[in-house]
Amino acid sequence: MVVEDIINRLNKAKKTGAGKWVARCPSHEDKSPSLSIAEKDGVILLKCFAGCEIEDICDAIGVEMKDLFPPKDNNWRPDEKPVKFSGGRFTAIDALRCLRDEGVIIGILASDMSEGKCLSDDEQSRLGQAVCRIATALDYLDANDSFRPKG
Repeated sequence: MVVEDIINRLNKAKKTGAGKWVARCPSHEDKSPSLSIAEKDGVILLKCFAGCEIEDICDAIGVEMKDLFPPKDNNWRPDEKPVKFSGGRFTAIDALRCLRDEGVIIGILASDMSEGKCLSDDEQSRLGQAVCRIATALDYLDANDSFRPKG
């Protein structure tokens, strides 16, 4: 799912900047826009400033939490060691992109936890997956001597 699919399900959505929108929150009687929507690297971020839970917002617009994240990257297999990269040679840039993307996921979940929200089972699972992917990327970079400084 792309951010435009989410925007089209919302009432009075208005673009506020690059990759950012506001809309009336669908999970409560909203008279003015209190829902912030942002898209970063394929991840759709939803924040109701009236305090609605993300699960309630997703339910109200008929999407699942997993729809807010890019499709699973079939090149990563967190339940397998070693990770096999099916798209050709695994490169340093692949590892660095993984670190960036998984950092975004951890940041989103950390923000929710800092606001006192409990992570759902799916979110806890995704957090574990992010940690595994980061460890795999770091293992790859550590094992490849060509990334070490010379001298």
